[in-house]
Amino acid sequence: MIGGKVKTLARIKRSAAAAARIGAVLAAAGALASCSMSGAGSGEQLSTPPGITTVDVTFTLFASQPEYQWTRLGDDKGRSLFQFVGTEKDKAACTGKCRAQFQPLVAPEDAGSYKSWSLVDLANGKQQWSYRGRPLYTWKKETEPGAIAENIVCKQRESAKLAEFNTCSIPKDRPLPPKGWRLVRYEPTTILKTPPFIAVQRVANVSGNTLVDGKGATIYEFTGDVEDDNSACENAKGRCLQEWSPVLASALAQDVGPITTIARADGTRQWAFNGNPLYTYSSDRQPGDAKGAGRETSWHVAMVQRDFAPANVKTQIVAGRGAVLATSDGHTLYTRHPFEFRWGGRNARNGFNNDYATGKKLGAGGCDKACLAEWQPFLAPSDAVSSGYWEVYKRKDGKKQWAYKGYALYTRKGEKPGVVSANNVYDYIVGKNDRYSFEEAGVQSGFGGGAGLFWHAAIP
Repeated sequence: MIGGKVKTLARIKRSAAAAARIGAVLAAAGALASCSMSGAGSGEQLSTPPGITTVDVTFTLFASQPEYQWTRLGDDKGRSLFQFVGTEKDKAACTGKCRAQFQPLVAPEDAGSYKSWSLVDLANGKQQWSYRGRPLYTWKKETEPGAIAENIVCKQRESAKLAEFNTCSIPKDRPLPPKGWRLVRYEPTTILKTPPFIAVQRVANVSGNTLVDGKGATIYEFTGDVEDDNSACENAKGRCLQEWSPVLASALAQDVGPITTIARADGTRQWAFNGNPLYTYSSDRQPGDAKGAGRETSWHVAMVQRDFAPANVKTQIVAGRGAVLATSDGHTLYTRHPFEFRWGGRNARNGFNNDYATGKKLGAGGCDKACLAEWQPFLAPSDAVSSGYWEVYKRKDGKKQWAYKGYALYTRKGEKPGVVSANNVYDYIVGKNDRYSFEEAGVQSGFGGGAGLFWHAAIP
C-alpha cells in the first residue's frame, strides 16, 4: 500500500479518544448545522472530516444546463484527491518525479477514524487520511482545483453526439492521472450496509446522507412507542398513519447492523433504525423530497451522516422557492454568478447546476465597493476550516468568508427574514467603464447573450 502502513490495533484506543475530542471540537466550532427542517436524529456523524471537501462535478455544455456527473473529494482548497489502485507494474512505472508529484493528505494530530474514514501512519510520524481503505493524495499537476475532474469528464464525453455543440476538448497541457491512479469519488451509498429496498442517499434538502426506500423516498424515524404511532402526531392526531406509512419488512427479513425489524400490533414486521421504527411521509412526491422534516416532534429524517454546515446556518422553506440556505436568524444567503448563455432554466426553483470552477475563479472578489453598499459578505470565524460543500475564502481585507459549492455567500442588507427578494437580480456590463471586466462578468455569445453578474438564492 502506497503511503505507509495502515495503523495497527494498538492505536485503536488513541483513535477513539481522538474521535471523541474531534467531535467536541466540531460541536464547539458549530459544525452541526441548525437545520429547521430536519430535527434531531440518531447516530449522526459528519459526512466528511474537517479539511476534506465534497465537490459536484458537472459536464458543461455550450448552451444547456451543466449536467451533474458525480461528486468528488477535495482538500481544504477544493483540490482533487487521488488514490493508487494499480498493480505493482503501475507502481513501478510511477517513481521518482512522477511519484513525488503525489503528496499525502496529512490529517490533524487529533484526527480519529469513523465509518469510511481511517488513518495511515507515515514515516515522519504524521498521519494520512484514508478513504474506504485507500490513502488519499493531492497531485501537483492539478494547477486549478477540479481541473483533472473536468479532464476526466471531457475524455469520457469528447466523442458524444449531442444536440448542441460539444465544446469538450483536452489540451495537451491538461493531463489525466497516470495509469494506476484514480480521482476519488465520494460514495455515500457505501457508508452503511443496508437490507434490500433500503439504501443510503444524499438528500440535499436536509443536507445529509439519509435512509431511503426502494423508490428513493426519504425515510423517517419515529422516536415514540410504535404502538402509539397513530396518535402521537400533533397535526393529525388519531390519523397519523394517513400521513406516515410504516416501512414494512417481510416475514423472512434479517437484521443488518443498526437496521433491524420490530413487531407491530397487527402482526406485521417493520424496519427500525437504531431501535426507532421507520416510516415514509405521504407528501413526499419524488426522490429528494423531505417535506416531513420538522412537521412533527416525534418524526425525524433517518439521518446516517449530516453534512457540515456553520453553526449560524440553517435550511428553511421559502414560499415559491422551496429549500434555501439562510442564517440562523432567517436571512437568505445568496451566491453571485457570472452570466453564462443558457437555454432557459435560470428562473426555475433551483436554477442551474452551477459550475464549481466558475465560482472558484470569481472567489470573494465578485462584489466591489459599490456592491458592498447593498450586500454583506457572510463571514467565517478566523479559525474556520473547510469541510463538505463549505469552503473558506480569504478576502482582500484579510477576513474569511464562507463559500458554498464554490460560490462566496452574501446576505442582502435590509432584507427581512424568510424573504427572497434578490433571486436573479442582474448587473449588466455594457461598456469599458463598468466596474467589472468581461472576463469577470461572463461570456458574450454570438446568439445575442450579454455579460453581467447575477444573484441567486443559495440552495442546499
